[in-house]
Amino acid sequence: MSEMTQAPRPPSRVQPAPFTPGPGWERDGEGLFIHDSGDRIRSGTYRGVQGWFLIPAELDLKVLVFPPTPEGRAAAFEAFAEGRHRPPTPPVKAARRRPRKTEDTADEEEKVEGDDDVDIDDLLNS
Repeated sequence: MSEMTQAPRPPSRVQPAPFTPGPGWERDGEGLFIHDSGDRIRSGTYRGVQGWFLIPAELDLKVLVFPPTPEGRAAAFEAFAEGRHRPPTPPVKAARRRPRKTEDTADEEEKVEGDDDVDIDDLLNS
Protein backbone atom coordinates (compact mmCIF):
# COMPACT_ATOMS: atom_id res chain seq x y z
CA MET A 1 0.00 0.00 0.00
CA SER A 2 1.21 3.40 -0.78
CA GLU A 3 1.10 6.20 1.67
CA MET A 4 -0.55 9.38 0.64
CA THR A 5 1.14 12.57 1.58
CA GLN A 6 -0.55 15.90 1.67
CA ALA A 7 1.01 18.84 0.02
CA PRO A 8 2.09 21.41 2.58
CA ARG A 9 -0.42 24.19 3.05
CA PRO A 10 0.70 27.67 2.18
CA PRO A 11 0.74 30.01 5.16
CA SER A 12 -2.68 31.52 5.62
CA ARG A 13 -2.87 35.10 4.58
CA VAL A 14 -5.28 37.26 6.43
CA GLN A 15 -6.84 39.64 4.01
CA PRO A 16 -7.25 43.08 5.52
CA ALA A 17 -10.70 44.53 5.48
CA PRO A 18 -11.22 46.86 2.53
CA PHE A 19 -10.45 50.46 3.42
CA THR A 20 -13.40 52.81 3.53
CA PRO A 21 -12.77 56.53 3.94
CA GLY A 22 -14.79 58.60 6.35
CA PRO A 23 -17.75 60.84 5.56
CA GLY A 24 -17.15 63.52 2.95
CA TRP A 25 -14.56 61.39 1.10
CA GLU A 26 -15.00 59.80 -2.30
CA ARG A 27 -12.74 57.07 -3.66
CA ASP A 28 -11.59 57.84 -7.19
CA GLY A 29 -9.55 54.81 -8.17
CA GLU A 30 -7.23 52.59 -6.18
CA GLY A 31 -4.95 55.26 -4.76
CA LEU A 32 -6.91 58.50 -4.83
CA PHE A 33 -9.40 59.89 -2.34
CA ILE A 34 -11.06 63.28 -2.81
CA HIS A 35 -12.75 65.19 0.01
CA ASP A 36 -15.75 67.50 -0.44
CA SER A 37 -13.43 70.41 0.43
CA GLY A 38 -11.20 69.61 -2.57
CA ASP A 39 -8.36 68.17 -0.45
CA ARG A 40 -6.88 64.92 -1.75
CA ILE A 41 -5.11 61.91 -0.35
CA ARG A 42 -3.14 60.16 -3.06
CA SER A 43 -0.77 57.23 -3.33
CA GLY A 44 2.13 57.55 -5.70
CA THR A 45 5.36 59.41 -6.29
CA TYR A 46 5.64 63.12 -5.59
CA ARG A 47 8.93 64.96 -6.02
CA GLY A 48 10.81 61.67 -6.14
CA VAL A 49 9.28 60.27 -2.95
CA GLN A 50 6.97 57.23 -2.87
CA GLY A 51 4.13 57.33 -0.34
CA TRP A 52 0.71 58.65 0.58
CA PHE A 53 0.26 62.40 0.19
CA LEU A 54 -2.25 64.74 1.77
CA ILE A 55 -2.65 67.49 -0.83
CA PRO A 56 -4.61 70.56 0.32
CA ALA A 57 -6.95 72.24 -2.16
CA GLU A 58 -5.19 75.56 -1.49
CA LEU A 59 -2.02 75.55 -3.59
CA ASP A 60 -0.04 77.71 -1.16
CA LEU A 61 -0.22 75.07 1.63
CA LYS A 62 2.35 72.30 2.11
CA VAL A 63 1.79 68.73 0.93
CA LEU A 64 2.18 66.26 3.80
CA VAL A 65 4.01 62.97 3.12
CA PHE A 66 3.26 59.59 4.74
CA PRO A 67 4.79 56.10 4.30
CA PRO A 68 3.57 54.03 1.30
CA THR A 69 1.79 51.54 3.58
CA PRO A 70 -1.78 51.03 4.79
CA GLU A 71 -0.63 52.61 8.06
CA GLY A 72 0.64 55.63 6.11
CA ARG A 73 -2.74 55.97 4.42
CA ALA A 74 -4.48 55.82 7.81
CA ALA A 75 -2.05 58.44 9.15
CA ALA A 76 -2.91 60.74 6.22
CA PHE A 77 -6.63 60.50 7.00
CA GLU A 78 -5.88 61.08 10.68
CA ALA A 79 -3.83 64.18 9.83
CA PHE A 80 -6.70 65.49 7.74
CA ALA A 81 -9.19 64.88 10.56
CA GLU A 82 -6.92 66.75 13.00
CA GLY A 83 -6.43 69.63 10.56
CA ARG A 84 -2.64 69.27 10.48
CA HIS A 85 -2.61 70.24 6.79
CA ARG A 86 -3.99 73.68 7.61
CA PRO A 87 -2.00 76.54 9.14
CA PRO A 88 -2.83 77.25 12.77
CA THR A 89 -5.36 80.00 13.20
CA PRO A 90 -4.07 83.00 15.10
CA PRO A 91 -5.67 83.60 18.47
CA VAL A 92 -8.50 86.09 18.48
CA LYS A 93 -7.57 89.29 20.25
CA ALA A 94 -10.08 90.87 22.55
CA ALA A 95 -11.58 94.07 21.22
CA ARG A 96 -10.20 97.22 22.76
CA ARG A 97 -12.65 99.28 24.66
CA ARG A 98 -12.84 102.96 24.09
CA PRO A 99 -12.61 105.08 27.18
CA ARG A 100 -15.98 106.16 28.40
CA LYS A 101 -16.95 109.71 27.80
CA THR A 102 -17.08 111.74 30.92
CA GLU A 103 -19.16 114.85 31.24
CA ASP A 104 -16.05 117.00 30.77
CA THR A 105 -15.05 115.37 27.48
CA ALA A 106 -18.64 115.38 26.24
CA ASP A 107 -18.89 119.16 26.93
CA GLU A 108 -15.60 119.77 25.10
CA GLU A 109 -16.83 117.85 22.05
CA GLU A 110 -20.05 119.84 22.03
CA LYS A 111 -18.10 123.11 22.20
CA VAL A 112 -15.90 122.09 19.27
CA GLU A 113 -18.89 120.97 17.27
CA GLY A 114 -20.75 124.14 18.16
CA ASP A 115 -17.88 126.35 16.93
CA ASP A 116 -17.96 124.77 13.51
CA ASP A 117 -21.70 125.13 13.09
CA VAL A 118 -22.63 127.81 10.62
CA ASP A 119 -26.14 129.10 10.39
CA ILE A 120 -27.36 129.17 6.82
CA ASP A 121 -29.35 132.35 7.44
CA ASP A 122 -26.14 134.16 8.47
CA LEU A 123 -24.52 133.11 5.20
CA LEU A 124 -27.47 134.27 3.10
CA ASN A 125 -27.79 137.63 4.86
CA SER A 126 -24.12 138.53 4.59
